[in-house]
Amino acid sequence: MKPLSITLVLFGLLALIQPAHQLDLPGALLGIVVLFCAVTTFRSTQISSFLKIFVGIFSIETCVWSRGAGGQSRALAR
Repeated sequence: MKPLSITLVLFGLLALIQPAHQLDLPGALLGIVVLFCAVTTFRSTQISSFLKIFVGIFSIETCVWSRGAGGQSRALAR
């Protein structure tokens, strides 16, 4: 779970830096949510294995869906 949380931190920081240049509030909100997800993923070593599955699924889902949303927003901007 720790490699996933490190990946989420990097993705969250990127999601915060990029909207700062474009003044994009929804993008910044996504970065905050991803960083929150990274914290919960990092701390999930202390919870049961059943809950770790949910944390992993929702962490990966956040990355996958946010990449899709970024592509859609770029397409709408054109």
